Amino acid sequence: MKKLLMTCLILCTMCSLAAQPAELFDSPEDLENFDAKFYEGPAARIPVPEVKYTDKSEDSYTGGDYHKFNPNLTQPLFKKMRIKFTNIYRVHAHKQELKEIERQKKYFEEEAAKNGFILEDEKKETVKEEPEKQPESAIKEAIDSEMPSGAKTISLTGDVKKVVAQKDLQMDCDKMEYFEDRDEIEATGHAFLMLPTQKITLKADKFIYNVAGNILKAYGNVKLTKDGKVINGDFIQVNLNEESATIDNMNSSMEFLKVEAENATTENDKLILKNGRIFSDVSHRIFFRSSMVGPRLEQMVIGDDERSFIPSANNETGAFKIDAEDVYIDAMKNHNKITLKNADIYYRGNEIIRWPSFTAYVNKNSDYFEANYPEIGSIPRLGMFAGPGFVFATPFDSTIKIAPVLNYKDDLGFGGIVRYKSATNMTDAAYASAPDIWYIKGRQRLDDNFYLQYGMNAYLDDWFMGRHMGKYVAEFIYEDRHKYKDFLGPGRQMKFRHRIGAGYMHDCDINRHGEKINSPMIGTTRLKYMAEIDQSLWSRKNIEERKLIDFGISLQGSAAIYGTGDTQMIGRIGPRIHSQYKNWMQDIGYYLSSYDDNSPLPRYDTYRYGRSNVYLREALRLHKYLTVAWSGSLNMSGDAPNDQMFQENAFIVSFGPDECKLSLGYDFIRSRTYFGILVDLDAKGSSLEFDRMEIKNPDRLSKNKDEEKLITFEKSVKASPKQLQYATVIMLEDPNKEQL
Repeated sequence: MKKLLMTCLILCTMCSLAAQPAELFDSPEDLENFDAKFYEGPAARIPVPEVKYTDKSEDSYTGGDYHKFNPNLTQPLFKKMRIKFTNIYRVHAHKQELKEIERQKKYFEEEAAKNGFILEDEKKETVKEEPEKQPESAIKEAIDSEMPSGAKTISLTGDVKKVVAQKDLQMDCDKMEYFEDRDEIEATGHAFLMLPTQKITLKADKFIYNVAGNILKAYGNVKLTKDGKVINGDFIQVNLNEESATIDNMNSSMEFLKVEAENATTENDKLILKNGRIFSDVSHRIFFRSSMVGPRLEQMVIGDDERSFIPSANNETGAFKIDAEDVYIDAMKNHNKITLKNADIYYRGNEIIRWPSFTAYVNKNSDYFEANYPEIGSIPRLGMFAGPGFVFATPFDSTIKIAPVLNYKDDLGFGGIVRYKSATNMTDAAYASAPDIWYIKGRQRLDDNFYLQYGMNAYLDDWFMGRHMGKYVAEFIYEDRHKYKDFLGPGRQMKFRHRIGAGYMHDCDINRHGEKINSPMIGTTRLKYMAEIDQSLWSRKNIEERKLIDFGISLQGSAAIYGTGDTQMIGRIGPRIHSQYKNWMQDIGYYLSSYDDNSPLPRYDTYRYGRSNVYLREALRLHKYLTVAWSGSLNMSGDAPNDQMFQENAFIVSFGPDECKLSLGYDFIRSRTYFGILVDLDAKGSSLEFDRMEIKNPDRLSKNKDEEKLITFEKSVKASPKQLQYATVIMLEDPNKEQL
């Protein structure tokens, strides 16, 4: 019967796959996924459950390659080690404290004995004695006489009886009868059953327990509960010998989803649901964004009358609907594998696609998922690619996806992409024959604000210094950010962000587009500290009229020392403005800089923005189905090492309804074409309908968080001389006796 409860956990899995909150950015220097900030999606104003994070966790991110260090995610290795060492120290300190208290107590006892004092007795805890058992009633004796050997009854308050059967099954009810001809016990009236070993409770209008077959049946208003999760039904039958069960017209709820099925049955290690559906009847935001590279812009506010939606067929208002013949969920040791067979996917009544087979993997904590959908995109130096993707489960809560691709970079070629993904790591490795080059880019999360980034022929984030490509790069980075609301008055927020990085870099073997920078082509270590203070000075906003402006000042600094002994020092300060007027949004900023750049890796991290730098981010919503944006950074002092004015220059076009947008763009500096897909939907009305759902090993569906937790101790009360009291009355002489 306990396997039926695991159905509820499917809902947690489904929620985690689809419902990810939109990430909010407010740094004008970020250069990643700027299409997400073109507009406020149609579901953004729908009330959603509030999730509270500490300021530290909420505001931590890693520059262009944003990664929200959510404390609910799987704990990375370094965090586990840090907590373990902290616990060892705390336990040791607590033991030492107890020893010191015991030493002081012993000292006071000795002093008390010497001077005729005694220690105040500690208050003893009052232990309530158990009341004597009442004599057995005549009713109980009558029932006992009819009960089979091995079962007994115990009197409860009033007329309620409790039966303890051979299989550790406890039952309470108002009325209980034993039918000798059927060898069955029938319980009615507030019937309540509990399986203590499995921590399961079951309520129904009537229970019938067959003693010989060890089979339990429950009729009418069946309610099965475990760990706060509830499954309702009309009828349930449990074979306690085989630990199998079946339930008719089952339904259950979890968070914003519900599950219904005409019949649910357990067979060996499988749970089978027939003719059912998983659906949502409350508003909940579903947000998905594919990864891409591009300029970064703030979120544009859009009026309700200007929003665009996918046209509805037959006036249907529901969101997504998936109608699948078969759904298979294999709860493996480290993953849950979800497979849909012959699935028709609809949106607002429009059939989008029929998918013969779709397979996705999610780890136990639902920190990520990977699926066998095609891979389409572009990578600098590799060019554009497209091809099918195949996912395989690997140990330690991870997956590997392999995609053979067709590649184009000045010529047509072939290649392959391998993606490794876990709750704390994502690494892409690729090869393409057209440019004949290897590509690696990855990140390993080590602690909440500590991570390792590495790459080969890949652009990696260097915060306000831009995105740089090295031949080989591996860097440990600690990064943190804090906000101080109303720092200089109401609405005048101050933000502080800093990071320190240490690693190895090898200069790039080619120049960026249009550059002619000579390089010694060496590799060396680098230790670098960067910091930023951003202070808002004046702001006004009128959301109804979609007019807003925020003026502030930004101060940034960077200091680096290399293994060669060279250094790089940069400091810059300037004003910045974020504004929106109707459908036009922009960020404008100016930096006056002072720098001393002696980087031995000129192609990799030389300072290109100069002493006088202007940056602009522009977005214009031309139509409800079309938005254009541009991001640029201009060296106005003419001292760029590449002799160019534009140091950032990227353009993007985003088109489609607000619920699902397709974005195409080009980065002129890095010679990269890119595109992305953004989905922002309301889950209300969405459903997954199935003829048959099979769950293998439902016991393993539950979360399996391997977390370390800090040990805490209550503050110990140290021994004190105040605990000493007189044991006898001593006659003391008057110290002034001789003076009288």
